[in-house]
Amino acid sequence: MRINVAIFFMLGATMSTGCAYFSGDMGVMLKRQDALEAKVDKLSKEVRALRRSPGAKINNTQAELDERLKTVERDISYLRQANSRSAEALYALALSYYNEGAYEDAILEFQKFINSFPRNPRIPDAYLKQGLSLVHIRRADEAKFFFKTLIDKFPRSEEAKIAKKKLKESSAGS
Repeated sequence: MRINVAIFFMLGATMSTGCAYFSGDMGVMLKRQDALEAKVDKLSKEVRALRRSPGAKINNTQAELDERLKTVERDISYLRQANSRSAEALYALALSYYNEGAYEDAILEFQKFINSFPRNPRIPDAYLKQGLSLVHIRRADEAKFFFKTLIDKFPRSEEAKIAKKKLKESSAGS
């Protein structure tokens, strides 16, 4: 599958600035997780208030609040696990394209991974693999964008060291 790299870079530059794009189910799941976390915070405050002053008037008993809190925490735990599995699946798909030499598909899948899971610890590797994919398809100038982004966002990572080396190699080869 050929991609229009110019359009991809315009989108990639916009997305790499911190804007996250969530498609369908993932966006809904993350919104639900945020709502549940807000409920946990509210319930935790109610429970703490009740424990501090047992005579205080709170609409619910401590047992009811504790039970509601456990239910919400269980829901959040489930969503975090589902989110983690989705991240692993998307990363594995992108990596499989990369390992098979389907570099254009790998670039796109790694970008989906980056956009969907911007705090995942594998983000530096995703940027590196995007740059290396472009090097493999003889687009070293375009690869610089990903290497520089990686270095800017994760300067102390092992992947940034590799990116610096690749940038140095491309400068020497010019």
